[in-house]
Amino acid sequence: MRHALLACGVLLLGMAWSFAFVTLVVGHLNILSAAFAVILIGLGIDFGIHYVSRYLRLRKLGHDCRGALITTAADVGPSVVTGGVTTAAAFLMAGLTEFTGVRELGIIAGGGILLCVTAAVVVLPPLILMSDEKRPAADLPAILPAARWQSEALLAYRRA
Repeated sequence: MRHALLACGVLLLGMAWSFAFVTLVVGHLNILSAAFAVILIGLGIDFGIHYVSRYLRLRKLGHDCRGALITTAADVGPSVVTGGVTTAAAFLMAGLTEFTGVRELGIIAGGGILLCVTAAVVVLPPLILMSDEKRPAADLPAILPAARWQSEALLAYRRA
């Protein structure tokens, strides 16, 4: 529960930064651009989930907290940032349209995604370190083996 709450807290921080961004850059929301908050909740949490998942896997493999965070940053950090930048770029392309509502939504959502990625990469690791540094790996939660469940289900009905 602790790691999920940390990821959600970082998402809330990224959203708070996004609301500040909206205030500074656009200054208002319209009926279309108000949907950006829902978009950020759905897409913004992914960055924290990927980070926490890799970190927990490394801890279960025997890494200490600092080492797992450093390896996580090296392993999934570039992928998380690349995913965030490309998602933001896709939204920012909507900023090139002539329709004001869609243009503002693209700018707001694109900037918000970048801020959520920044929060996940910059703020989440120190929070995890403060939370887990003195905890043994045995006390950390295990990740659900959902990929194995899917593989087993597909292999069981491979003829279909």
